[in-house]
Amino acid sequence: MGIILVAIVLTTTLATGVGSLSLVELVTTPRPVWLWIWLWLAFPFFFITMLAETNRSPFDLPETENELVAGFQTEYGGMKFALFFMAEYIHMITASAIMVTVFFGGWQGPFVDQIPLLGVGYFVIKVILVLFLFIWVRASVPRVRYDQLMQFCWKVMFPLSLVYLAVTAVFVALS
Repeated sequence: MGIILVAIVLTTTLATGVGSLSLVELVTTPRPVWLWIWLWLAFPFFFITMLAETNRSPFDLPETENELVAGFQTEYGGMKFALFFMAEYIHMITASAIMVTVFFGGWQGPFVDQIPLLGVGYFVIKVILVLFLFIWVRASVPRVRYDQLMQFCWKVMFPLSLVYLAVTAVFVALS
């Protein structure tokens, strides 16, 4: 529950900074330099939130292979196991696509105005790079316990996201 609240507050902050929740407007709206820098400060928080939301290491609590052999998935075999496995990666791809759209300019890149299909290529490359971040974190960071995750979420991430929202509201009001 706590990690979802952080994601909601960060999404509200992004909408406050840009003025819309439309993904197209998030990409196409010209942003002042201060807003680019300020939104980039939110990226680590959002990335940690998406790691926890997608149940990826170090937040892979439902699948603690060390304690539960292979997690809840040991009850399933064959096609059901494959569907669970694919759903986990589809969730990662969706989270990566959202992060690319919000923080990396979506499909924008050089020469997209002249060759519109380049936008698809840029988007796919950016999503693959964010997926690489997911895999890199999984390979290099040890798993945390559930109580550590909740303590980190409620005592660090949630208050910082509220401060981030308040400061963003002040920046938007002053500009």
